[in-house]
Amino acid sequence: MKALLPFMALFSTSQISRFRVLNAISTMPGNKKKKGKSDKIVEKANKTDSQISIQVGVDNAILLKILAKPGAKQTSVTDITEEGIGIQIAAPPVDGEANAELIKYVSKLLGIRKSDVNLDKGSKSRSKTLKIYGGITKEKILEKLQEEIKNS
Repeated sequence: MKALLPFMALFSTSQISRFRVLNAISTMPGNKKKKGKSDKIVEKANKTDSQISIQVGVDNAILLKILAKPGAKQTSVTDITEEGIGIQIAAPPVDGEANAELIKYVSKLLGIRKSDVNLDKGSKSRSKTLKIYGGITKEKILEKLQEEIKNS
């Protein structure tokens, strides 16, 4: 309040008293601010992108949210965001060629068999979910993805 003293000369006495009343009400113990949309965005931002893109499923399989970008010159990991792991695929999105290339690339990248990588959701969409089996951990997957981003 002391910091506002030079500015208080600009306001009338009634405006100052209204400000004091409103300020007192807003700082009362029972008046907690409800969470709005911006607060939820901040909470979501506090989670790391990898926590959102890489999750453990019910059957202890690792779920990877993939944002596929078919038709690229080469297959590589582009980024990791809260929407998913961006992977550009060097195959056209025709007759499941991009999906087959994605499974082949992810299995090679993680050092596991192709049969341990299943396309769970999104066979005809750019947003896909892969189920990873084979005893690999979330941390190891994240480490390999980040290493691949650095190398490309």
